[in-house]
Amino acid sequence: MRHLIASTLYWGTALSCGVLVHNEVLHRSTHLFSLPNSVPDLTQITPLISPLLLSPTNTPFLQSGAFFPDWGYQCLSTDSAAEAAHWPPFLVASVEHIISKYGYLNDTTLRSTDEQEHLEGLISFIFAIAGHQTQDASWHAIRLPSGLLAALAAVDFGGDEEKAHRVLDFGGDFMVAARLARMGEESRAWIGGEWKVPIDDIMEIYKRMGREVNKFVLRYCTMRGLAALRSDLAVGPSLLDSMASQSPMLVNSLDDYYLGGLDEMTSRTVSCWSNLTRWFANGIDPDEKIRNGWGICDVFRAIKARGGAGDTGHSHAQEQLPLITEYSNKELKHITVHTDQFGVETYTLPPLSPPPGPVPAHPPHPNSKAPKFSEPTYIATYTPYARFGSSLSVGAFTPDSSKPSLAVGAPTESEDSSRPGEGNVYVLPLSDFLPSSSEPTPFSALQPEYVTPQRVQKAISTHTAVDQRFGTASTAWKTQGMTLLAVSAPGPLSYEAATPSLPFTENGVAGRIDVFRPGEGERWVSLSIKGAELGGIGRRWWGEEMIAADLDGSGNEWLVVSGSRSDAKRVCEGRERVQMGEGEVGLFQLVPSSAALESNITITTDLHTTADLSLKTHHIPLPPSEKTPLPCSATATYESFGTALSFLPKSHTLLIAAGTGKTFAYRLVDNTPSVVFTIPSPSLSRTASLAAGVSAAGVEWIAVGSPDEDVDGVVQAGVVRLYALGKGDQLRLVAELVAEGEGELTRYAKFGRTIVADQGSGGVWVGSELWDGERGGVWWVDVDALLAPAPAGFVQRLQNVLGKGGVEEVSRVAVGLVMQGAEANARFAGSLAVTEEALVVGIPYAGVGREEQGERFYGAVAVYRRV
Repeated sequence: MRHLIASTLYWGTALSCGVLVHNEVLHRSTHLFSLPNSVPDLTQITPLISPLLLSPTNTPFLQSGAFFPDWGYQCLSTDSAAEAAHWPPFLVASVEHIISKYGYLNDTTLRSTDEQEHLEGLISFIFAIAGHQTQDASWHAIRLPSGLLAALAAVDFGGDEEKAHRVLDFGGDFMVAARLARMGEESRAWIGGEWKVPIDDIMEIYKRMGREVNKFVLRYCTMRGLAALRSDLAVGPSLLDSMASQSPMLVNSLDDYYLGGLDEMTSRTVSCWSNLTRWFANGIDPDEKIRNGWGICDVFRAIKARGGAGDTGHSHAQEQLPLITEYSNKELKHITVHTDQFGVETYTLPPLSPPPGPVPAHPPHPNSKAPKFSEPTYIATYTPYARFGSSLSVGAFTPDSSKPSLAVGAPTESEDSSRPGEGNVYVLPLSDFLPSSSEPTPFSALQPEYVTPQRVQKAISTHTAVDQRFGTASTAWKTQGMTLLAVSAPGPLSYEAATPSLPFTENGVAGRIDVFRPGEGERWVSLSIKGAELGGIGRRWWGEEMIAADLDGSGNEWLVVSGSRSDAKRVCEGRERVQMGEGEVGLFQLVPSSAALESNITITTDLHTTADLSLKTHHIPLPPSEKTPLPCSATATYESFGTALSFLPKSHTLLIAAGTGKTFAYRLVDNTPSVVFTIPSPSLSRTASLAAGVSAAGVEWIAVGSPDEDVDGVVQAGVVRLYALGKGDQLRLVAELVAEGEGELTRYAKFGRTIVADQGSGGVWVGSELWDGERGGVWWVDVDALLAPAPAGFVQRLQNVLGKGGVEEVSRVAVGLVMQGAEANARFAGSLAVTEEALVVGIPYAGVGREEQGERFYGAVAVYRRV
């Protein structure tokens, strides 16, 4: 049967958003799930399911299933039925229905070819629903107090979750749509114009749950999802600005936020699919039936332990965007419907008009004063979804200490589907990748040719874990007479019902630091930091930032590790109150076991090493003075202390930035970290980066990046402020640096996302991977020149400096772009590193637009040789 849905059936169409985000996460998850699984029972049964999720034949089932739990929201009074599809009991009913009616997947003797194909499509549909359930749990922060929605509300909307929810659901889809629109038709080839929805099976599943749904209503309301997907692709890019302008955090954190970002949702989806695979292969365990499926994976165990779905469950934004509604209604008129012998309805739309094609790059402006480089050598491993190049560090990591090596992090690399998002690090002799040419050549915007490095050994985890992200940060750590490589793994967050915890108990892992000696792939020291479990309150996600610094002048550096996502507490009106996302920093120094330890340690750690070493530690919390002005009701302040770290070696000064804008300077005074001065933020913008150095004249300087700051009405253009440190720790604001360009070019440029000092050239490199539609760019600033008397031609303005009431003359300097990425959305300058011989640029999203599933998001590094 084939027919058109008549236009007379349109009631006020209200579409819940997120359909494109759910499909993007589903697309990533199906690849990771297809990787080998080292868990013994899953080794045998995962190959029964993973081919179904990769089969193009089942794509229409998968993409409709990724939307399905939202089918009834704000549609003909079916919100309750849609809510039921968001939770594990729906999966229990689905599995029992399928096994009782069709048998087990691997028992093909009783089914015809058509019946087998229907079963495979139906199972794919249910796996996509399970993915949607898992993703919503962390995306909407359901019973998870630090999830993405909760953090977004606190940081950008003054705690208003309703406004935050609207921007998150709409804005997430529009960001994904905008990326696809920038890259050409092949980048969205995986998104079809056809959905298959097993209507008859769905009605039977609901009947098992004691619910009745109307077939006509189910059809119509589900079709809206296809119209919404098409609307997002067509008009979402033009609407992105209306959402992104309200929420800098959404633009910054959509992918990598630790609980509800696309990366975390992908890893957790793969993990939750494991038990669903067992259910389909072996049936549901009787004990699990008693739990009604809530034990399917850790995120649902955590939610159940904290009260379950509750009465309200999900909430969806009621306000609609007229352009989306108008376009969706037009699309609904063009949907054709076909029903097969199994009651599967196929909804089809004509092909969408192709996007305009890859967006051309804006050529960089020549800068005659900038250091000169040869054409780069590009390095890539071609491991999909690895994000190779997300972090960079340079040091003597090989036995030949005279030659610097490059440590490249790939924190989302997965080799085993039982450990999705495990991460990896590669150590590469830098000299192997320096071009032999000594002539400067202009940077090319053409698609580069990549050199593939040999894999190096890494630390192997022996247990299943979700989203460890080994390689999130790394640093050279000079101690014990050698240069060590320290690598962080801030995750995983997990939950075990056997050890439920109260706030600030430490039953989980808040992060791990592995330390490697030169030339060795096996970790020499491993430091695990204890903290909160998934959804808990307390210490978490340690190691997102990390540096090494000789704080005491002993020559043995301290490892400085931030936990800017951690919660803390304060006493207000005689009661102890939680401060969500307050942040903290730890100092760690390796000392001989015989040495007396002096620590103010409140950080619980496990130290594993074969050496006769102990750990000297200090804990640096947010200064108490920052908490005093807060009203007692303010518990979700997200100060994010430890967002950025840097060090002034001349004065042994450690710099710690809080996301709320201030930067705090510490020195060891009587062996205790003490605040010696503070750099207030002249704006309300959050600080994201720091760099520090010494000029040729011996002046210490500090660069503070505020990439979310508006500049002369241009949204989130970004500012870097350069300070000089004088005698008596007197600070002088030398200049405000902004990206050169007009209007749209610098809109969302996020200038200052990354800053790296280059002592060899007397300057600083500034990067933003979000410049020019996430193409990414790099700028060079001549710090030595700026610290000299201001040259003629600078725009001068008056501004209150450092909150002291005085007025100083400050230079506003427009900085010309030096380098930019070759690929839209590839995020050139996602990381930067500098040596005497080279500038190294991370491109963690390289491959983002590849059509083939196994070629996406592999990441790359560009090495530029000084000439």
